[in-house]
Amino acid sequence: VDYGDNDLFSRIQKAVEDKIRLLRQYPHAFDFVLSVMREPAVNTPQDTRENTENRLQEYIRNIDGSKFRERILPADALQIIIWTTHGFVSDLQEDFDIDSVSVRLSAILHTLRRAFYKEEFL
Repeated sequence: VDYGDNDLFSRIQKAVEDKIRLLRQYPHAFDFVLSVMREPAVNTPQDTRENTENRLQEYIRNIDGSKFRERILPADALQIIIWTTHGFVSDLQEDFDIDSVSVRLSAILHTLRRAFYKEEFL
């Protein structure tokens, strides 16, 4: 993650591109990720929840909050993006095409950018 980049969606897009590159290199890794996501939820230890929260706070560090519409917090936007992308990924079929997934996910992120950012930052 480039913490010098203060645009949340730019950070996320770069992370998606990195993940797509890894999936092309290791296509079976995604099978494992999907299997974990589709497993029933279990009780998560407190330290794991705290670690996740710390990583989310680190991820939004230095994000330019002035780009967001009134009353939209970067942390809330990031959480909605996470929920959306998790839902998108969990709905994928086993024989998905990585290029079409990449295009569709970019379109979803563009839609969320329009929903969360002020007009002058679109």
